[in-house]
Amino acid sequence: MHDNAAVGTSLEASSPLNTFGIDPGSDNHILIAGGVGITPILAMALELAKRKSSWRLLYIGSSRQEMAFLDHLRGVRERVTVWETALRGRPNVAALVREWIEGPSTTLYCCGPTGLIESVSSDFSSHDGVRVISERFAATPELDGSFEVELGRSGERVRVPAGVSVLDVLEERGVDIPWSCRAGICGTCETPLISGQTDHGDSLVGMTRAADVCFPCVVRAVDDDVIVLDI
Repeated sequence: MHDNAAVGTSLEASSPLNTFGIDPGSDNHILIAGGVGITPILAMALELAKRKSSWRLLYIGSSRQEMAFLDHLRGVRERVTVWETALRGRPNVAALVREWIEGPSTTLYCCGPTGLIESVSSDFSSHDGVRVISERFAATPELDGSFEVELGRSGERVRVPAGVSVLDVLEERGVDIPWSCRAGICGTCETPLISGQTDHGDSLVGMTRAADVCFPCVVRAVDDDVIVLDI
């Protein structure tokens, strides 16, 4: 972009992809934001308020002076719990959130530091009637083990070495797969999965994960199985 885009240049763009959106099938929504994790959560809160949905927001930060967008939440402050760790220490998120679970189905949306997301997922992922979806600041893919990938349409098999992604290997062979983050966060490289035992390795644990897809930037085979992709 910096080197080649100029006035008159035509650029091709795909439609927006949202892997962290409001669950349309949920009766109740609980939003959990840690620090700058409020950025996507804010839009959700305002949209849920506009829809007159059942929702609550826990916003965790060091102090109000360092917490962004508080002014934007004034109109819905009765639904918002602001937790300043400098004054009150770290919150017992599980205890707070349990009080807000109601109705046949509740979705928890969490964005913030890895520790917060992992804690929420651990506490509620197996809770009946509760679904947890999250968005991470970043991911560090673990590209362990060597295995084979088969291209289902041609039958060609390629070896994926340890430390190298499936996406890297396929690109070297001229296979064109759209990508953006290369870290299992954005979902752009989603590819149909025909067979194979896989460690998905991505952070898309909510709206987009399906059993018959994988993300070549991070997916790995389990027990040296062969991953067969529909490409």
